[in-house]
Amino acid sequence: PRIDPSVIVLVTSRDGERALLGRKAAWPQGQYSTLAGFSDLGESLEETVVREVEEESGVRVDRRTLRYVTSQPWLYPRS
Repeated sequence: PRIDPSVIVLVTSRDGERALLGRKAAWPQGQYSTLAGFSDLGESLEETVVREVEEESGVRVDRRTLRYVTSQPWLYPRS
């Protein structure tokens, strides 16, 4: 079976009071999302987080500040 490792991440300010959210231009006004993306071949999930956050928002994440919360299986590859 095909496996597509991916991450969904909530980037917060150091004080935890603000969150960085993404938005597609085509979405209705007021609709936002956490940042997410697929891992490249040979890339760790931590590397994926750093790369995807920078690609989608221009914000650089310090890998040492990442905090893992949980994982879940997803039945639909590349969806």
